[in-house]
Amino acid sequence: MLTSFSHCKIRRTSVQSEIKTILKKNSVVIQSTHSILIGSRAARHYLPNFREIRHDINADWNILSSSEFFLAWWHEQGERVQTIDLIIPKSKDGSKLDFYVYCIMLDESKYNFIIPRSSLIYTAYLLENSENWIIKQFPWTKLIRKGNCIANASSKLLLILKKYMLYYTYQWMKTAKDYRQLLTITDPLTDEDRELCDLLIHYNEKIYGKRPCDGRENISINRNEFFQQKKSQQIEFVYQMAMSMSTTGDIMIEFEHLCTQSPLWLADYVIDNWIPIQNEKFKQKNRIISSMDEVRS
Repeated sequence: MLTSFSHCKIRRTSVQSEIKTILKKNSVVIQSTHSILIGSRAARHYLPNFREIRHDINADWNILSSSEFFLAWWHEQGERVQTIDLIIPKSKDGSKLDFYVYCIMLDESKYNFIIPRSSLIYTAYLLENSENWIIKQFPWTKLIRKGNCIANASSKLLLILKKYMLYYTYQWMKTAKDYRQLLTITDPLTDEDRELCDLLIHYNEKIYGKRPCDGRENISINRNEFFQQKKSQQIEFVYQMAMSMSTTGDIMIEFEHLCTQSPLWLADYVIDNWIPIQNEKFKQKNRIISSMDEVRS
């Protein structure tokens, strides 16, 4: 889960004594004793064939945790940890951003930890309110003997993490495919999810920069005109616009342009109506077939 820190500087260290000192002194205190598994390993609890790989024992472990949890895990793993790197992003406004710890084990497995550095960051919010963002019926995996466990993220949490990365070009196609799969198994977002969404938007903008505001100039409709149309007309308009801009017939390429380069209101609309816009392709084909049948008759 290596992150592209495109909007901030980073500091990296692999000196183990320094890593331990930094994590002990600079991490926020988290009351929760467990961590949260995210990424493809977590998604496969819901989608066994996620990313078209049913069983991948080498899939990375991507984990949100407190520094206390990570240090206990590291102490227990001991010499099984082959390499370890700490990434410290530095925001332009001086805000404290999460720590990222990347570990490669002797068996080549990878453990990537995200550790809150401030109580105002989305990761701290998730860990302190984890009962709302984990699936309790799944068996928890013990990573350390002290009894602290790792809980699987809910499908809604996984969806939100993917959704708010669609505004940025970093690994866009992979993110889009993951988002599409998660949409099929996740309930719609509600007002109760707004706090996490806002925290994640705020954090991502510090890492990747502001989401698009003005966007491309060749969009032939403004916001007010667009939302005066019926929902079916809006869906058809966006589909037709995407296909008219495509030189390959692949709507996903234009979805990327719309999400990362369009005005924010249009990017939001595409992301929030992902499946209906994609399904418009089949409606268009059915219309053509119906028209041909009418001509024949």
